[in-house]
Amino acid sequence: MYESNEKKKINWKGLIIKILIILIVLVIILWIFPLGKKKDNYSNEFKNNLTKLKDVGNGYFDKDNLPKDVGDTIKVSLKDLVSNNKIDTLKVGKNTCNEDDSYIKTDGNIKAKISLISGSTTGVIRFIPMCKGWAD
Repeated sequence: MYESNEKKKINWKGLIIKILIILIVLVIILWIFPLGKKKDNYSNEFKNNLTKLKDVGNGYFDKDNLPKDVGDTIKVSLKDLVSNNKIDTLKVGKNTCNEDDSYIKTDGNIKAKISLISGSTTGVIRFIPMCKGWAD
């Protein structure tokens, strides 16, 4: 019976505050749970260099280059491998891999470890080398 000619007034200040709160919550959720596939820390070029170094390790360690006693380790630096023409200088982008601190190391249990350093990126992998002649 009674009709109100008054229009509802919008509380703009309250509406803007609510929208801002929703946006902040969404940003926090997306920051905590990012969308998309999680990328690993290594570039493809760095992974390829690790694989090259592993392949060189498989070819380098034969029965003459393996430790004689269990518990002994043999470590060969990337610098030694480059100077003996076993591998070319490794680069990631414009950075040359650190030839003094990058190495392949194996122990008497026929396990090997590769450490490759390029700029601020360091990669370490462990593997069982396919040594030529050690089973003879």
